[in-house]
Amino acid sequence: MIEKIYVFGTSFAEGGGFEFNINKTISYSYNGLGEEYTKENFSFPGQLRKLLPNIEIVNLSKSGYGNERMYRLASDIVFSDNFDVDNSLLIFDFSHLGRKEYFSRKLNKHIILNYDANSNPISLNGVAQEYLKTHEEYEKDIENLPLLDLDNSNFFNEWVPLTYNEQVQHELCSSNATIFLSFLKNRNVKYLFTDPPYFINHRDYDNLLKNHYIKFQDKASTHDYHNDKTISDETDGYHTDEHYGLIKNKLIASCIHDELIKRNMISGSKLNKNIKDFDNIKKIITKNTNYLNKRNI
Repeated sequence: MIEKIYVFGTSFAEGGGFEFNINKTISYSYNGLGEEYTKENFSFPGQLRKLLPNIEIVNLSKSGYGNERMYRLASDIVFSDNFDVDNSLLIFDFSHLGRKEYFSRKLNKHIILNYDANSNPISLNGVAQEYLKTHEEYEKDIENLPLLDLDNSNFFNEWVPLTYNEQVQHELCSSNATIFLSFLKNRNVKYLFTDPPYFINHRDYDNLLKNHYIKFQDKASTHDYHNDKTISDETDGYHTDEHYGLIKNKLIASCIHDELIKRNMISGSKLNKNIKDFDNIKKIITKNTNYLNKRNI
């Protein structure tokens, strides 16, 4: 039986959009639900923690970061002396292209570049130690980021299009995912996907991917499962944010719960939740946002 779950991912797994310390009004929209106003609680790992109170759930997701950080942190955990391979589960929410991690000698920390891989020419969207911070924190962060004593923005705006090649990047992502998942397989690590790797050779599918999907009804990805249930959707556009809403995070948590029971990783009964089971939550959110709109808050 599973005793500890590690979750690795991006803002979609961290609870992105629910930065209550930045956006004060978002707590008003979710008033009366009995939920703790923290990003962690509103994330699907946070909601899963409520369904599995006897299992330790460690959410290592981070907004803006991608697969490289997941590989780095997961490898550290698996290599650690106290890792319990028999009773631990790793859940991965893979990211797309457009996220490149670098190590800053000046900061002695990793930083992340976000770029639009579909634009022509390639454009830089941001560089930071952390995203989704207050404006003051972000500005201070940017001041500390310059590398090689060059202007940070100009340096990376030139660096990204100079070094990016789509085919090379696809091949690198495929190779890295294959090597990493092969490493987990070799060490008998239990792992599942809420969102699978997007670039991996088809001949490796049966061995590395096939039996590791968490099924979300007829979908194999959280991004495709009730794709319209974003923060914008459930607040009727009051908060413009395309991250998962609370209802979707509750649905994802319930699907993970049921998947673990199906795989005999935990004991208990399936919840078999669907979107209609959360109609009461939607009604409360709608009532709150209607009040905010009337008050022009």
